[in-house]
Amino acid sequence: MFGLASGPSQALQKDITALSKNKKLSKADRKAEADRLQSGMEERHARELLELGGEEGGEEGGDEAASGAGAAAASASAGDGGGDGGDAAASTGAKKVSKGAKRRAKKEAEAREREEAIARADADLARAGGSRRDKELRALGEALSPLGLAVVGVPADGSCLFHALSDQLEAAVAGEARDAASLRELAAASIAERAASIGPFLPFEAADGDFASDPDAAVASYCGRLRSSRLWGGQPEIMALAAALGRDVVVHSAGEAPLVAEGGPAGAAGRPPALQITFHRHYISSGEHYNSARPTAT
Repeated sequence: MFGLASGPSQALQKDITALSKNKKLSKADRKAEADRLQSGMEERHARELLELGGEEGGEEGGDEAASGAGAAAASASAGDGGGDGGDAAASTGAKKVSKGAKRRAKKEAEAREREEAIARADADLARAGGSRRDKELRALGEALSPLGLAVVGVPADGSCLFHALSDQLEAAVAGEARDAASLRELAAASIAERAASIGPFLPFEAADGDFASDPDAAVASYCGRLRSSRLWGGQPEIMALAAALGRDVVVHSAGEAPLVAEGGPAGAAGRPPALQITFHRHYISSGEHYNSARPTAT
């Protein structure tokens, strides 16, 4: 019976330890429940000690019980089982705090390592003159600058060629503005019309059939995919659009002479200004890309 006065009972110890691990309750709720358990234990101890007639001993026992229960309650209210007491709950809490601290330290170390790796990579790129994308853009800038042109970026959404030519028409040709979707449709129609000359350059898929044995069906299947999907436009589409628009399309790329897709014979008023676009191998991480090349501000 007197063992109850020397510290929290085993049942109370177990209840408070379980309470400290109950993450479904808020910190305030855990503290309130711990306080309720502590008060109930103190009342029971007081009754038991008064029944034994040990008034002085009851006061001392009550103080000791309150001290022991208070330590356990503090452990529960902390939310992680931590505390300064030497009981099992405090010990378990200390271990949990230690594990949490170790996990945080590990994450911080990993974050520092990533930052250091990025810094080293940036330094290496700087020493090497920048990334491949940076080098390509510099080379294009050096080639376009004497022509009074500069790269103007367009969306990389599978329709970059059509966006680039749309930008050119908007900038250079009054009354001929066309959006990317209408240029995609125009390219498909122009390819179908010129199947014999452009067909051999198309990147057919197995589902398109055999161009050698049935060129019309293969071209028709390809044009259907070009109209209805984000099929990437390339050299065949440039040839088709140059012919359909009656305008030369000049394609600039780093380290190479410009390629010109002719738009047909010059009219009575001469040949209209060419549409200027740029071809990039390293502009985006997923692959090749086209941009527009507009005149620089004067």
